[in-house]
Amino acid sequence: MLEFNHVGLEVRNMKESFDFYTRICGAQYRRGLFFPCSGIGCYIQIDTCMIELLATLDQGASISPGLCHIAFTTDSFDDLCARLLADGRKFQTPPKRAGSGFGRLAFFYDPNGVLVE
Repeated sequence: MLEFNHVGLEVRNMKESFDFYTRICGAQYRRGLFFPCSGIGCYIQIDTCMIELLATLDQGASISPGLCHIAFTTDSFDDLCARLLADGRKFQTPPKRAGSGFGRLAFFYDPNGVLVE
C-alpha cells in the first residue's frame, strides 16, 4: 500500500519560510530535523498535508527554492524498491536508513523528472 507522506520544499531562509507557513497559512509545527552534512529542516502540517521545509547550512550554496520532492510511505518498502528496479528506474539515492532516524528511504525520478522519496 502506498500513501502520500509529504512534499519537500527547499527554502532560501528557514526563519522567513517557517513564519510564513505557520503565521500566515496556519500550519502547525510537528518536528525539526538536522542533517549534519547538509542542513536543517522541519515538518509542518496544514490540515492533513505535511510539508518538509529544507534549508542548507552552507551560506554560499546555490539552491533552487521550491518543490524539491514528493514523498510516499509504504508498508512494503523492499517490494516497492524491487519493482522500481525491475521497471528500469535508477535510484538517485539507493535504499538506506533515513537521516532523520525514522525508517528507510530511497529517492528516484518519475517519468517527468520529479524527485520521489
